[in-house]
Amino acid sequence: MGNWWNQELFGKPTTLPWALKIDEVHRPEAYATVATFHPTFLYESLWNLALCAALIWIDRKYTPRAGRLFAMYVAGYTFARFFLERLRVDPAFKVAGLRVNEWVSAVAFVASVAYIVLGPKGEPELALAERDPTDGDASEGDPADGSRDDGDLDDGHVPAPDAVADDAASDDAATPDASGEAVLGVPQVVSSTTVGEREPTGE
Repeated sequence: MGNWWNQELFGKPTTLPWALKIDEVHRPEAYATVATFHPTFLYESLWNLALCAALIWIDRKYTPRAGRLFAMYVAGYTFARFFLERLRVDPAFKVAGLRVNEWVSAVAFVASVAYIVLGPKGEPELALAERDPTDGDASEGDPADGSRDDGDLDDGHVPAPDAVADDAASDDAATPDASGEAVLGVPQVVSSTTVGEREPTGE
């Protein structure tokens, strides 16, 4: 829109129905007597809209690998930009008869097409991320039938209370008390019969 308001960056003279009328003050000296020109910025805008719609369709239908969709955009844009640059009549620096923008467009087009053709192949990353986690082989450490080791506590399995009590009793080391008798590291219960059978102290 800015190019239209400023009457700049238009193309060669034309008499087509959609030709852009340029005021005499904005016309190049070589075309001072020509009133209508190609609206190159309009062509570029329409091409970009069509390219955007095509890329959205390609992405939804084929889900290309990461980077390829962007490469398609670069290839599509630079393809059109090369020919649009050839329509323009505004002054520009040239190398070997071509405007610098034409050279840049050509190099970018070739590079992007090369990436599309020769880039990494395989299943799209998005498809891999959305794959059902239940597909394929069972993960390491999990049997195929879904059972799990009762002794493995890393997966949140809680053993039975009896097993915990047995493990605690077997792991506690015996420690001597003040009388030299060995007792377990857990509280002991002394029965009344045992107390009554003790020998008298001689009182």
